[in-house]
Amino acid sequence: MLTDKQRYKLFKHTLWECSSDILSLDDVFFVRYIFEELPIDMRCYLYKDALDALFESGYIDEKIYNKVSDLRDYYFQVEHELHKEGIRESREIQHIMKLADEINSLLYM
Repeated sequence: MLTDKQRYKLFKHTLWECSSDILSLDDVFFVRYIFEELPIDMRCYLYKDALDALFESGYIDEKIYNKVSDLRDYYFQVEHELHKEGIRESREIQHIMKLADEINSLLYM
């Protein structure tokens, strides 16, 4: 069982995986994060129960909770539309990165 601190660390890592910070990675790592790591981590660390636990323990506030829910919902809407070709420039990934960057700027721990 994960502690709240471990859950928060994995939560932040998941946000990093879809933030504009990964644009600096080479294509191999960029594609790996978007198509291999992110789908699993979105389901494991940004799902409702995980967010509820982080909210109840004070790691995130209501604004962050809602923005992460929006990010997660959008990701699941477009997940099957993401393709390796042109992924860096796709409007879907750009929107995901924008949301993740907004959330990261709100984190206080």
